[in-house]
Amino acid sequence: MLCWGNASFGQLGLGGIDEEIVLEPRKSDFFINKKVRDVGCGLRHTVFVLDDGTVYTCGCNDLGQLGHEKSRKKPEILKVYQISRLYRLLVVTVIHLHFLKQVKSSVGDRINMANWV
Repeated sequence: MLCWGNASFGQLGLGGIDEEIVLEPRKSDFFINKKVRDVGCGLRHTVFVLDDGTVYTCGCNDLGQLGHEKSRKKPEILKVYQISRLYRLLVVTVIHLHFLKQVKSSVGDRINMANWV
């Protein structure tokens, strides 16, 4: 996973780096040996979906958009997605401060849309 751009809120997931702006692509050590299937970028936060369906978020959390208790400079897993393997996350879309997810039931063809924050 290569990341670059504004890192002032930790939204690149690179950890506690000194630079607020990363001008050239930088490899994220966090995602080594992990297969990222989808990425959603908000203004100050990012959502990563791995191939196994787990979801990680990082960045600004002023409105609870990460699904965690506080802001994160390194991606952290959303525990709610580990509880049930009945649903597989298909697509994640980030719109400014909101995070939409589309899931498919593993026991049928039903598609559900949900909104986070």
